Amino acid sequence: MNDVAINDNTLPPKKYAVIIGHSVATPDEFLLKVFNHVFSIPETLGATLIEKCKSDSEVGLGIYNYEIAEQKIIEATKVARINSMPLEFTLKAL
Repeated sequence: MNDVAINDNTLPPKKYAVIIGHSVATPDEFLLKVFNHVFSIPETLGATLIEKCKSDSEVGLGIYNYEIAEQKIIEATKVARINSMPLEFTLKAL
């Protein structure tokens, strides 16, 4: 029987952070709803993230595989546009 060496050079998939660019024109209550509904962030953590948004220009909302991160951005942007809120979401490779 021949021993065959398998050289597995596959890397785990990259992870991506979903980043929100906060706008002061967006009410905190709306942000809490988006955080909870789209990103499953509890209200207590959401309030902390909102405070961080006020001091930082960008805040991470979660780390996902590419496809999931992209879907979260699409969903959150859709909710923001339907409600005429000026929110922007981006992906950042980690």
